[in-house]
Amino acid sequence: MTIQKLGIGSDFPRIVLKDIDNNSITIPNDIKSKYCILLFIRGAW
Repeated sequence: MTIQKLGIGSDFPRIVLKDIDNNSITIPNDIKSKYCILLFIRGAW
């Protein structure tokens, strides 16, 4: 897997995640607004 930085105006890569209820969400397809803030919290609990 190659990792590339996003540039200004780049399309966000398609990512499928599970929420706390084990439902799938696809980013950016399921985001309905122009702007979105994603927080990834790495936990060890």
